[in-house]
Amino acid sequence: MSDKDHSHTPYVVFLLHAMAAWRANKGGLPKAFAEKKAFKAEVEHMQRPTAKEKELNVQEAVTNAYRAYGENNISLYITASTAARVHCKWPFTNLL
Repeated sequence: MSDKDHSHTPYVVFLLHAMAAWRANKGGLPKAFAEKKAFKAEVEHMQRPTAKEKELNVQEAVTNAYRAYGENNISLYITASTAARVHCKWPFTNLL
């Protein structure tokens, strides 16, 4: 990947790659403060060494790292409600 393509990669891609590597090496999500700090350091190491400045997308990935290891508690009602809306037809007869 060229430096230009790397600098235009969305930060979410960096987080996904970092989380996949973390789970492969350590299993699970980072829970302790030290683990979270190490995860952020791994994300920061995705910075290209040839970059003159820090790439904004890598900085965004470090700033939003908590989104990768944070708990995701979506209730079953919201999931079912969203699924119903996605598959509904006019005139929205099957909404919950």
